[in-house]
Amino acid sequence: MLELLYLYKEQKTIEKPMSITLGILGWCIALVSIFFWIRRNRGMVLPFGKAQQSTEHSNPAAVQLVSDREAVQDSIIYFASSLFRQNTVEDILWDVSINCIDKLGFEDCVIYLVDEDRQVLVQKAAFGPKNDNNVNIIDPIEIPIGSGIVGSAFASGEIELVNDVTNDERYIVDDAERMSELAIPLVTPEGKVIGVIDSEHHKKDFFTSLHVTVLSTIASICAIKLVKAQADKDLLQAKEEAEAASKVKSQFLSTMSHEIRNPLNAVIGMSHLLMQDNPSEEQMEHLKPLHLSSKHLLALVNDILDYSRLEAGKVELELSNFNLEDLFKDIYQNYAFLAAQKGLILELQVEPSDYLLKGDVLRINQILNNIIGNAIKFTDAGKVVVGNEFVSKSDNACEVRFFVKDTGPGISEADVQKVFHQFEQVKGGSNRQYEGAGLGLAICQQLVEIMGGRIGVDSTLGSGSEFWFTITFEQGPIIQDLPQASVSSWAQKELPGMRILLVEDHIVNQKIISKLTQKWKIELAIAENGSEAIDMVKNDQNFDLILMDLHMPVVGGVEATKRIRALEDDFYQEVPIIALTADVSSDIKMETESSGMNDFITKPFHPHRLFDILHKFYGASTS
Repeated sequence: MLELLYLYKEQKTIEKPMSITLGILGWCIALVSIFFWIRRNRGMVLPFGKAQQSTEHSNPAAVQLVSDREAVQDSIIYFASSLFRQNTVEDILWDVSINCIDKLGFEDCVIYLVDEDRQVLVQKAAFGPKNDNNVNIIDPIEIPIGSGIVGSAFASGEIELVNDVTNDERYIVDDAERMSELAIPLVTPEGKVIGVIDSEHHKKDFFTSLHVTVLSTIASICAIKLVKAQADKDLLQAKEEAEAASKVKSQFLSTMSHEIRNPLNAVIGMSHLLMQDNPSEEQMEHLKPLHLSSKHLLALVNDILDYSRLEAGKVELELSNFNLEDLFKDIYQNYAFLAAQKGLILELQVEPSDYLLKGDVLRINQILNNIIGNAIKFTDAGKVVVGNEFVSKSDNACEVRFFVKDTGPGISEADVQKVFHQFEQVKGGSNRQYEGAGLGLAICQQLVEIMGGRIGVDSTLGSGSEFWFTITFEQGPIIQDLPQASVSSWAQKELPGMRILLVEDHIVNQKIISKLTQKWKIELAIAENGSEAIDMVKNDQNFDLILMDLHMPVVGGVEATKRIRALEDDFYQEVPIIALTADVSSDIKMETESSGMNDFITKPFHPHRLFDILHKFYGASTS
């Protein structure tokens, strides 16, 4: 087996180009195989001719040879086994240097690694009797490449064995008692020298060929381990840097979401209220563009936030039962005025369903809004047709094809391939440039694919376009079996006798919710931060519900909720607490749930969304 080690070492030196192609994996397999072969066959007689026969009738020299080579085996096994357990650069280096003293009888062992930028070898581990702790690494020694015996070993990549340093002018005086030196380069499987293992001894001719055999073999294993450890360290550092960058990005987007969506909530909320206060025709002409522009800005903000979440894989679907016809009616109301402003006809072609469908209606709405908005934006004359058809139906599921057709300029065959690419916007037939971030359709594609569907476009330049997507839904309850919902709008609905505590520091948002609840015959109390809210609920247990903003001074909404839930009376465990926030990150949603909140409303919100939440808990409190 020792011959195999010699042959392996010689092949590495002579056929370096071939060893480079083996790579780290090949070296690891070879060395581990050697290690386990030795361990499995330790009881066998080594194959070195007559000298390996029973030592009872052998001469003393043969006995010593067998003894020495068995010592080599034991040393290599010990070193390899010990190194196998080390995983960091520091642990590997100190393991080798310490074991050189313990197992090979060296007086000291110093390991240097190269600093390529400065072209010096830097002491990284040093074990020996130079101080009370046998460690000397406080002020690391640095040796220029090519200088001294260590620097020469690194520069040549060859072993340096000096039996009498007094006859070698390269020797750098370190200790008067050192008379012999052994320097073995650390060479990676690719043939790159990365450092040197060095030992000195006070006796001349101390180092033998057996020392060289053991230490050169260990140096090869050590180099492989060092390469892997450094790669692991670099990978971990890259992972930590990526996670830190992602965290900073998430925090930035969360902050921007809060800072942008809060004023947007004020604009959208006030426009809702003003449009319900019987404005004059002239006032309505001003209010509708204001309302649509604010919603357009909100859609853009949502696209940016969604793009970030999709990149991070943090978009989660929220499934609920919805009425397909109601979905299209809401869309028509949202876009009829915008289409009319451009002189376009907005037409619905809806194939109704006898069942409610189970899906993420908000995401479907978002996809349709993006596509319809583009159709109106790019179409200068004619009409936009929005609708659906059922591709297939079964007892429990159905596949629905949604479509948006326009009479716009159409898209060339080359541009059709790019419409779903992020940050790209194709040119229409008139070669005009339109406003937009180029994110909407890319996000639509990803959302459709998350829902297990397909999306596409059929278009001919000069003949309009048809964007479509298909999604398979579970079937919910039969619509005709459900109780008839009130046909009145949110402005005509009431929740008389309900008492709500609003915890909100934004004055305009306070006014909006105050006016809405006043219309709904709800009694409203206001706290400007979480600390005030806690005091108010302690003194008044007659609140039916708490609307809790999250980002507030003094005490935030999550912490206030935790403190309220920690109070002893049953009221504090049961009173519904609804998160009211402009932060829409998935982490915030999880945080609100874990704090004990019952539901979640994002700003800006539509009045009917707020009413539905309040009605849900109002019904529970009055049943």
